[in-house]
Amino acid sequence: MWRRWVHDAALEAGLLLQLSREQLLAFMRLSGDLPTALDQIIKTFSGQPFTQPKAILLRVLGNLSRHKSHEVRQLCSAGITEISKLDDPVLNIGLKHLLN
Repeated sequence: MWRRWVHDAALEAGLLLQLSREQLLAFMRLSGDLPTALDQIIKTFSGQPFTQPKAILLRVLGNLSRHKSHEVRQLCSAGITEISKLDDPVLNIGLKHLLN
């Protein structure tokens, strides 16, 4: 119950875009539903005009791309594809490191 409260409080306060990679991973674990939390984060971060949140998201996707859940791996792949379509020079460097 307290985990859900922390999760919801972070969402209500708009803290997602301010979290580090480690904090985002912890946030998703707190949700109790990793695929839903990951999907929510991908949608939230992808719609932002700034590169830094997307770069952090890219690192999260890299961490989770080897997850045991097929659904999580599919979400990671879709998120990486979406970021690659942006053709942002900074994100392209991150993608290059992630995919090598």
